[in-house]
Amino acid sequence: MTATAAAPAPRTQPHERPDIPRAKRSGLDLDLDRVCAGGPGELAADDHYRLKMYGVCAQRQDDLFMIRMRVAGGQLDARQIATVTDVARRFSDGHVHLTTRQNLELHSVELHNVPAIYDALSDVGLVGRSACGHTVRNVMACAESSTSVEEPFDVLPDARRLSALLVARSAELNVALPSRLNIVLGGCSRCGLDALINDIGLVARVQDGECGYQLWVGGSLGAAPRLSFLLRPFLRREEVWPAVWAVVEWFITVGDIDQIARARLKFLIEEHGEGALRQHFAARFPALWAEEQSPIDPVEAHGESQIGRSIALAPPQGWSPSVRPERTPGFASITVRIPRGDIRADQLDEIAALVAGAPLRCSREQNLVMTSIATNDVPRVVSGLSLLGLGPEGARSVVDITACPGLTFCSLALTGSQELATTLEQRLQARSDLSRDVSIAISGCPNSCAKQQIADIGLAGTKLRLDGQTMLGYHLVLGADLTRGVVGTPVVKLAEHEVPTAVEAVLESWAALRRPSEPMATTFARIGLATVGDAIAMRLRPDDDRLVVPEPAPA
Repeated sequence: MTATAAAPAPRTQPHERPDIPRAKRSGLDLDLDRVCAGGPGELAADDHYRLKMYGVCAQRQDDLFMIRMRVAGGQLDARQIATVTDVARRFSDGHVHLTTRQNLELHSVELHNVPAIYDALSDVGLVGRSACGHTVRNVMACAESSTSVEEPFDVLPDARRLSALLVARSAELNVALPSRLNIVLGGCSRCGLDALINDIGLVARVQDGECGYQLWVGGSLGAAPRLSFLLRPFLRREEVWPAVWAVVEWFITVGDIDQIARARLKFLIEEHGEGALRQHFAARFPALWAEEQSPIDPVEAHGESQIGRSIALAPPQGWSPSVRPERTPGFASITVRIPRGDIRADQLDEIAALVAGAPLRCSREQNLVMTSIATNDVPRVVSGLSLLGLGPEGARSVVDITACPGLTFCSLALTGSQELATTLEQRLQARSDLSRDVSIAISGCPNSCAKQQIADIGLAGTKLRLDGQTMLGYHLVLGADLTRGVVGTPVVKLAEHEVPTAVEAVLESWAALRRPSEPMATTFARIGLATVGDAIAMRLRPDDDRLVVPEPAPA
């Protein structure tokens, strides 16, 4: 596990922040064996950042680390699952965490065990390189990429190829990238919308019988959300790599590794204009396309969907949001709800056994998706999941809350998003009178790891003043509707103890005011987000004005 290493830096004071530009200029490769053998106390500040290049991040807990693995396209085969669960039992807390970017994480790892873990995971193709830091992060794909009734063709081969090409260039990329880049591929309606909130989004299309993609660029959430713009209406599959590399080139060329706070691609587009990126792309793409490329795996455009027959051949318990028909009649996909994305290693092994070694998919909602299940076999699989304390029940519903690790592990978190998610789940399980067709996302800070700005109800950790005291709390975010190109807006600040009541108030208000079949965002847009925020604030504390959305100006 030895790479070309930067010269050892002198040990710095504990808790000193790494100087990221300095680390990039002096080199990011590490001799993992040497660095990890020295223990946390011997790490130079910049080595903490270098370790991120290998997917190794410090936790809140002293002397413990998190390892993040890239799962290109979100698909895990049987060998990978067996290796991850073995490593989790031997070297971490016995759990595996699923992220909103289709990665896997192991928490509470001791530094001296990192090389052994890294070797075991690398042997089965689970790459830690470029999983954290200013890198091109894991390349995501639709969790039902080969089976969806909507998808024009299987995007997974392109996602995996793109990830491999980018990781192969990580040594040159990671020292030059001003900030991170997020990439997503997909063809279903949900994945098409996700292209709007990622730096690079590739939306599958078939044009004149040829498989290819729309190219969207410049989206991101965080404290200053921005949606992507359409750079190219159609790229053939073999044009994807030169097109992506042309965007990466521009990002590096106009970006500045010293300007970390404003280094995301969206900020550079705002500064230089979409036209500057279009001009660079028009000049560089033909030259890059002319270069020799690695071969691409063939895929076929899906013919006309037999959706009617697929629906007719239902499992005995029928269809639901978490048991859905596949393109091939007689088969189903099952979403297994993994509360807060945390699953025990033994549970993951048993799920793999239920599908007899077939691949599992990680979803962007921190769940697992089982595909190609014969419809007459669905009762057996669901029964087996029930024995594990898991199943499709509640997946894609109001109790299927997306939450970042928060204060449980993350050193950047302000609030305990995991604990809040548990509390909300319990409260909402007991409220069968409230709509279930709602998404909730909780981030423990403004960084949007849980993507709270695209959920029906979003919560972002913050600090607030209440009754003369500074305390921890959340921004309540409402109004997201990506189909209309709208991200959620913070409407009111809440103390932590107020959040469950506020969430119930949101759901009750929507139930009282919605028109038939009207989505939450449409109802609240019609009423006005300021009005909704004001009503919730007054319900909680009638004398306290904490609105962050201005009241509309008088006509």
